[in-house]
Amino acid sequence: MSTCRFCVEQIPDRAIVCRACGRDQLPTASAPKVTLAAIDLPFNEMVWLLLKWTAACMPATIILTFVVMVLAFSLNALARILI
Repeated sequence: MSTCRFCVEQIPDRAIVCRACGRDQLPTASAPKVTLAAIDLPFNEMVWLLLKWTAACMPATIILTFVVMVLAFSLNALARILI
């Protein structure tokens, strides 16, 4: 006899489903362990990497700023018309 891992009732060792709670007793695959790898870059390569990421983000930042400005001006103009 073993115990159900959900309701802690006694169940037969070969049971697939617990009679008390109805949950299956099949073994679940455990998640793989995730570890952080050490960053082994020289300082100048890290700076270069950060500059590349910054340059890659610039167009999106400019476009989002422009969209927000257009929406703000449009809402301001709409408010003037309605008032």
